[in-house]
Amino acid sequence: MPKATALYAAAALAAALSIIWGFYFYMGSDSSFESRPHVAVIECPGGTDKARDGHRADTKYLLRGLRAEGMDAEAFFYTDATFDEVLVRIASRSDAFVSRVDPGVYTECTMDRYYQFLLKLDELGVMAFNHPDDMVAMGSKKSLINLLGLPLSVNDTLVYSSWRDFKRYFPRTLERAIAAGGRVLKQNRGSKGEGVWWVQVYEEWEKTEGGNGDAEGSSDPEDGGDGEDNATKEVSAKEPSYSLSWPFGNRRVTDKTIIRAVEASDNREVVTTLGNFTQETCAQYLEDSGEIIDMEYLPRIREGEIRLVIAGRRVVYVVEKRPAHIERTGDGFSANLDAGAKHIWSGPEAWPQVVLPFYENLDEMLRRMGARNPPALWTADFIRTGTADDTHFVLSEVNANCVGFKAHPQMGRDLAAWVRHELERKKLKLKPKP
Repeated sequence: MPKATALYAAAALAAALSIIWGFYFYMGSDSSFESRPHVAVIECPGGTDKARDGHRADTKYLLRGLRAEGMDAEAFFYTDATFDEVLVRIASRSDAFVSRVDPGVYTECTMDRYYQFLLKLDELGVMAFNHPDDMVAMGSKKSLINLLGLPLSVNDTLVYSSWRDFKRYFPRTLERAIAAGGRVLKQNRGSKGEGVWWVQVYEEWEKTEGGNGDAEGSSDPEDGGDGEDNATKEVSAKEPSYSLSWPFGNRRVTDKTIIRAVEASDNREVVTTLGNFTQETCAQYLEDSGEIIDMEYLPRIREGEIRLVIAGRRVVYVVEKRPAHIERTGDGFSANLDAGAKHIWSGPEAWPQVVLPFYENLDEMLRRMGARNPPALWTADFIRTGTADDTHFVLSEVNANCVGFKAHPQMGRDLAAWVRHELERKKLKLKPKP
């Protein structure tokens, strides 16, 4: 072979190898797909869950996890104003999407419109994690009503869809729960304990030096009140002006009955009349076809909650959430880190008494809640009941919308692994992982 021809051949071979190496490097040595699926991670701008870069703090861990599992991943911001634009961008390049939007109030997007957006993506063939119908079915507090009768259910649970029913029946459930410590009210949609209230009847005492307030919360100064029937009072640890008083006997609960309400988001306490509390706080939960859940108060909540973190059908972590105690009373209600609670993470093998009954009831739970597929990442919270010698665990809440994991980056890989598993199941021609 002439020298020049050999040089040309060698150069051509080197160029070909360079192209092949460049393609391999771009795809990543851990690639296991014939063609790498593209996964869109969808967020809404704003809200209280964002880091300095404008994204959720756990988004970067999810993107890394998806790429480590052999997929291309990209974050998108959805707004109502850019509905069509973002729809086309995602539908034209993505095989699947992961929704990372907590139910809440955003300035640029509404939840109803956002769910319509996700449904449209699903119609266009972009695989959903989680499907919006499943998020609605499992993410609302009302889903607990569908589980009544199961061994792990809190069976003393009601749901109110109208102001009339709420005003008529809640005073009666609170009345019969006086000696049991009150009731728990939950707005149908929310996160981080917002709109979840522990409500107790309170006896007002030592309100003024040498005199007691009226037990029914009368606004008439001549009856022992101070004319502030409509005033809401936030109570601090340094101001023990109110105290529980048991028993109450057959006392009738009315709009003038003084109650103490503690919100699960931050242990914030409010003391006011029942009428004022329902009007100022609860009425908004019934707007726009909203609903309110009325549940039995479980006293052993002061010992904390047990949260199962689930990827699809597999429990991957268990979190013991020990609430911060309210200084003035010693009670514990909020299990949020921001309220001072402690979270202790472990593997599922550390809590067989919770995990095994959950597995035994999982299929029936999903069927009753109307879930087509188990969510890619979701949680189930349990509270102790019974005595120390005979303890059981009952389900108090399910979160199937957007489970945060900024404190545990590994969950990004767990979520990505379930996405990959489901894509494989949908026959996207994936090769076995090396």
